[in-house]
Amino acid sequence: FTGELSVGDTVTVQPGGEQAAVKSILIADKQVEYASVGQPVTIQLDREIDVSRGRVLTKDSGITCAKAFQASLLWMDDSPLTEGREYFVRVDTRTIPGIIQSIRYKTDVNTGEQLEAFSLNKNEIAYCDIVVDESIPLDAFERHKALGEVLLIDCITNMTSACGVIQSIVKDSDAGRLVQFTSGDLTA
Repeated sequence: FTGELSVGDTVTVQPGGEQAAVKSILIADKQVEYASVGQPVTIQLDREIDVSRGRVLTKDSGITCAKAFQASLLWMDDSPLTEGREYFVRVDTRTIPGIIQSIRYKTDVNTGEQLEAFSLNKNEIAYCDIVVDESIPLDAFERHKALGEVLLIDCITNMTSACGVIQSIVKDSDAGRLVQFTSGDLTA
């Protein structure tokens, strides 16, 4: 975890927004009143809520859930990246279907110049709009490393196609303008 956590603090699980109070904190087998960043902890809550894999407990963190974000990507696949193609998108421990909605620009690695692009070749870097099929906990990389890292995984080969960092989050109310989802399938 990041920050500090004390017995009695209210935490919120994302996605979902359910809240619970911290009933106790254990470090190893010792009960403590608070814990800080870098300490491995076990947390007991005052009520049962779903905190299974892919969910995030937050306390005044500003972490939100969203379906769309913008990321800087390093393309690592031999096949070029093209707009509209579906990938598995991995953020933290969550892997869900998503698409590259658009490539805003690619960056010339020698000059730093931003160039117009509609596809990306191996070892090129681009700034892209990415949309996933459900809201997931996200944050900009500069604020939260684990929730700001992203991988794109090829749906057919299961190979990692790109790695990158989330630069900004698109509010869910604005995400509908980027892409529409129907019956759990991704459609542009």
